[in-house]
Amino acid sequence: MGLGEIGDEHLRAIGQVTTNFGFLEFSVAELIWALLGTGQKAGQAVTARLPFKQSVALASALAKQRVTNKAHLERLDTLLSRALSAEDERNTIVHSTWFTIAEGEKVSRLKFKVDKSKGRVVHFAAVSAKELSDIADRIADVAAGVQDLAAEAGLVHEFIDADP
Repeated sequence: MGLGEIGDEHLRAIGQVTTNFGFLEFSVAELIWALLGTGQKAGQAVTARLPFKQSVALASALAKQRVTNKAHLERLDTLLSRALSAEDERNTIVHSTWFTIAEGEKVSRLKFKVDKSKGRVVHFAAVSAKELSDIADRIADVAAGVQDLAAEAGLVHEFIDADP
């Protein structure tokens, strides 16, 4: 059992999940910057240390104050719900132990959790590279949706600060 037995296809797909989630985090942060109406630097100061769930909550709260188009608000609410689900999927992938039991066996993940009602919970599942890529694609779709909605609603922040 070990990392050396996990193929490049799985490792690449896990990397896609993390990279695409990073873009989703950035997309939500950019939305917040635009909703705040401040420059990029001020927006970064607000969002830099926020956990993702708090960023989603802040984006939602600011949108309810600044966006008047009901269809845009409803679409954003759906996208932000999907973003929270994407975070759960990403966390499962990133915080799991990955291994194969024997040469040629399926790649599996193992994760332990503690639940108030269930106590200790063990998650064990074989996961294909295709399943991982599908998760990465879902995360990318949410990020693109946030970017597209921001553009349609005129909420694209301006990079008015001289340096990044």
